[in-house]
Amino acid sequence: MNINYCGYIQVMADYKKKYINPLPGITKEHALLYSGLFINDQVYNHLLVLKEELKAAGLFRFSAKREFQKAEHEVAKYNMTVMDIINVSPGIFASVLQDMEDCFMQDIDILKYSISQIMFDHDIDGVDNRIASLAILINIFCQSSRVLVKFYREDAYEIFGIYSNKMDYLLLPVTERYTAELAASISGNSDISDNFQRATEAFNVFVTKLVDPERFGKIAEKYNQIA
Repeated sequence: MNINYCGYIQVMADYKKKYINPLPGITKEHALLYSGLFINDQVYNHLLVLKEELKAAGLFRFSAKREFQKAEHEVAKYNMTVMDIINVSPGIFASVLQDMEDCFMQDIDILKYSISQIMFDHDIDGVDNRIASLAILINIFCQSSRVLVKFYREDAYEIFGIYSNKMDYLLLPVTERYTAELAASISGNSDISDNFQRATEAFNVFVTKLVDPERFGKIAEKYNQIA
């Protein structure tokens, strides 16, 4: 099943540009930034799970291992540099990400389940299902970060008339490409319109919750400490 999420990402872009509503003391830049930081933290977490699944399936060797390690290296490099870039204390940073995880982890699990169920309906089960579902989920996260960067660039240009790459460190192109190829190698090329519709619906439910101002309100105090 070859799923291209660019269309869904545009839905996310349209929704977020229209409805994003920063809370008092929180700039739009903070909201975009910490959404991206949270998403990339989930990339790292799920990449660890994917690695164990690949090992258990006997797929973590030779060229497959090398391709995974390229993505792993990119994420490790991001993790090493992110603290210096955002310039906040590790304690506050970890606390904010944990609060966001508490808010959104159930939604991520639902999204992953929805992807998995689509594959079950096309006779992709067992370890293949788990690996491909994780790969697609990570790929969605990477594309989401790319869109958040796009939002920031557009805002910087509209407000200041300049091109800014300030948030480009959130981009994970190697990981995005690797997970897309891994998912496609397992799920094949079943392009059925119903798949797109169901996946779109599941993705949009997750995105709507991710940008819900009331959700951000639960961690507003921590945002207010990060300026």
